[in-house]
Amino acid sequence: MKTLGLITSSMIGFLAVSLYAINSTTKVAEAQCCEPKKEQIEIVDCFDIESIIGNTQLKNDRLFYSVVRKRFVSVTKTQLYNAKYIDDIVPNYPSTWIDEYQKVVIVFVHDGYEEKITGPDNKITPAQLERLQKMEVDDHIKIEVDYRMRNVITEQLEASGMRVAIGIMPATEAYYPDGYEALITYLTKNSEKEIKALKLSEVPVATVEFTINEKGKATNTKLLQSSQNDKVDELLIKLIEKMPDWQPATDENGAPVPQKFEFRIGVDMC
Repeated sequence: MKTLGLITSSMIGFLAVSLYAINSTTKVAEAQCCEPKKEQIEIVDCFDIESIIGNTQLKNDRLFYSVVRKRFVSVTKTQLYNAKYIDDIVPNYPSTWIDEYQKVVIVFVHDGYEEKITGPDNKITPAQLERLQKMEVDDHIKIEVDYRMRNVITEQLEASGMRVAIGIMPATEAYYPDGYEALITYLTKNSEKEIKALKLSEVPVATVEFTINEKGKATNTKLLQSSQNDKVDELLIKLIEKMPDWQPATDENGAPVPQKFEFRIGVDMC
């Protein structure tokens, strides 16, 4: 009888646990199926671009418009001031893979001029830190790491390296007051009719660089890549120069600072 009682109790316990597990699984499934779906974000990934300032790209008769930042991997000046190791600057830095450092070179790029300072390992040297703290928004640095890592099969140390370009971002980025979609709508409405009127079979990808200055105005407009049509190039430059004011970028103290962007337009950019 005691054995039968134990078996009965075990079976009841097993059924209770099973029913609980089934009920829990059902609740999880219900929660998953009933969760509102997150809005799908269309990312412009057909370029070797470095970042997106918005989450939408509008298409008009196969003519694409986009506005992007100048850098992909980026850090703020505050991050640079507080950096002690390369790991603090480079996202997902593979420090656990590295068995032995050969050298770490930081290349400082400002207005087209480069300055290199070398260190022995991933710890930022005083000279490197001093130079990092002088970097301005839209400057960039290139980090070149030469190291040796152990081959898991042969257990031998093998030479390897990594190269990363990093842009200096403002604490708060510049933005178009009415949002990214409104910006693309403005660019579209003020250019597509004129471009279509030229009856071009296609518009090759064109890129215009511009700076949003401390007053939120588009300045320093420069054609980086021509559309191969002078009239279109002229139209694109004027389009950016006459663009409504943005909210300017700001530094860590809240003071406005300039920030560079790129406007890109073309047929079948992807």
